[in-house]
Amino acid sequence: MKNTKFRSRAALAGLALLSALLLSPVPALAWFTAFTVSQGEYPDKVHLTWSESAGSSGDGTFTVCREDLRNPGMHDLAETTDTEFDDTTAEPGIAYRYGVVTYGGDSRMCTWDNLDFQYASGWAGTLPVPVDLAASKGTYADKVRITWGVPAGAPTNGLYEVLRQAVGADGGFHHLSPKTTNTYFDDTNAVPGVAYRYMIWTFAPDIAESEEVTGWAGTPPPLQTVTNLSATQGEYPDRVRLTWHLPENASTFGLLRYHYVGSETIREEIADGIEGSVFVDRTVEPGVHYNYAILVTDVYGRTSQSPYTADGWSFAIPGVNHFTASRGEYDDRVWLDWKPEDPSSIVSYDILRFIDMGGAVGYEVLTNGLTSPGYLDTTVTPDVCYRYQLRIHDTWGRTGVSEFVPGWAFSRPDNDDFKNARPISSKSGSDFSTNNCATFEVSEPYPAGVTTASKTVWWDYAAP
Repeated sequence: MKNTKFRSRAALAGLALLSALLLSPVPALAWFTAFTVSQGEYPDKVHLTWSESAGSSGDGTFTVCREDLRNPGMHDLAETTDTEFDDTTAEPGIAYRYGVVTYGGDSRMCTWDNLDFQYASGWAGTLPVPVDLAASKGTYADKVRITWGVPAGAPTNGLYEVLRQAVGADGGFHHLSPKTTNTYFDDTNAVPGVAYRYMIWTFAPDIAESEEVTGWAGTPPPLQTVTNLSATQGEYPDRVRLTWHLPENASTFGLLRYHYVGSETIREEIADGIEGSVFVDRTVEPGVHYNYAILVTDVYGRTSQSPYTADGWSFAIPGVNHFTASRGEYDDRVWLDWKPEDPSSIVSYDILRFIDMGGAVGYEVLTNGLTSPGYLDTTVTPDVCYRYQLRIHDTWGRTGVSEFVPGWAFSRPDNDDFKNARPISSKSGSDFSTNNCATFEVSEPYPAGVTTASKTVWWDYAAP
């Protein structure tokens, strides 16, 4: 990754040093101020502006001076009475030095001594940078050779500087070479087996920065792969999050995903160029079981696949539909039944039974490891109302629970003469009492005078 913060500071320092080295003497008396020169703002010209100082002894005519590094020395470019000028003869991508002379008479010559203000650099278009940058990759046992091409239109006396950063090291790029007019450099300080990033600064005359290239001396260390690869397993409804530990000298990662359709294995490379140790797969199908593997590309350009995979999936645990319990159909048992949402993803069921015990709710596990729907509870006490729940285990080792359903058994005497009936003594009124576990005796008719009644509550009605 580029350390732009470091480079900005370094660039400013380099420019300050370069200006100090190249500045020519400036007359003590300046006849204009606020000298500005455009630097790439226009594709086909360089724009200069300045302001004439009060009390200037000049005759109002200015000579614009320019130096082309390919033809050293200040030369007259144009005369103008304005305080701005467009150099439309500037070649795009070439940096020039500009100055202005305001002296009158024979002194209006473009020499370093006659400039009324320090020069400023400007250019049209974009400054060229070194091309075809390359670094040797183990070609030499004790050095790295860096080479580059001269940019089109670059000055013949252009200066270059090589910068280096050890891969994985802190602190950004460091100056490696002195300024040179060569287009190669041998890094004899490279530690064998260590990968370095290199880039080139070119001075034209301001700093332009190349891209980066990686090189090393000697033999690289053994290829490594990731460790501690893990994937979420149903924690999210629409994605799988993967994490791993970074191996040394890793550059980028790719992600392989496998899943199965019948007997066929589907292999997909779902991402490449990943940087870091976290990736979120948002292309998963909920409930589908995936295997993930990591492809590691190290700084030496080698690629390896993690020797093991991580299992991952999204969505909630599969549930059941139509969970029911019999309610008084039997006098000594309760029948439970249900339909799984996805039978292929469920391994087994546990049956939980709950009962109200004087304000506290207790439960017991009636059975474990049922592999198919349906269960007959023969341990019930008649007339006791229970609540049942399923505990569900799926193929990925997750556990979930169903909703509660009530169920009960009911004792059915042939005829109890309404001994458990609820008395109604008045001629009219309402009884809102309910009993979820109550039922009716099919052998007994409604009481005399009663034509409609709920069959979950008994009434004893005496006609007036």
